[in-house]
This record gives sequence, C-alpha cells and structure tokens, in this order.
Amino acid sequence: MLPISSSNILLVFRHGYEYVFIHRETCMLTVTLSTAAINLFNRYDVESDDLAKHAAEWALFEGRSSGMVDLGLESDDLLAFCRYYFHHKALAKRAC
Repeated sequence: MLPISSSNILLVFRHGYEYVFIHRETCMLTVTLSTAAINLFNRYDVESDDLAKHAAEWALFEGRSSGMVDLGLESDDLLAFCRYYFHHKALAKRAC
C-alpha cells in the first residue's frame, strides 16, 4: 500500500479464497480470506480480489517476504491488517 506499487505484485494462482502472489520473483505470499473478512470489507466496497492484493501489499510492507497471510476470524493477521487498512484507507483505495 505505501511503498510498494500495485503493479509490482502479481497474482499467479487463485483457488477459492486462497491467493498466491509473487513480488520481484523472490517473494511469494499466500493470502487466505475468510468469509468474515470478505463480508467486512464488502461493506466498504472492497472486493475479495482487491482485499487479497491489499493484504499481500501490507505483508510486504510489514517485512514478510514469504509465507501465509491468514485473514481468518481468529487470526492475528486480520486484526493487524484491519488496523493498518482503516488507518490508511485512502491510500489503500488508490492502490487498486
């Protein structure tokens, strides 16, 4: 969202609500969305594909270069991502 251009993150695979993104050929992140996260962000007109991309950008911004971002209801990632997203909502909207 902040220092990472949206065009640098590429979706390479999607199966249901699991997305795999790569960044600069060296970083690979898997984002898993829960129904709760999808419903929450749909209220703010954020589609699931955009939500997954925002979550991948957030993870890269946080210093993760690989692994999984779990936006499940009981996940620490969901709470941390929500805090970040709603604090930087205007920037996140422009990223997509």
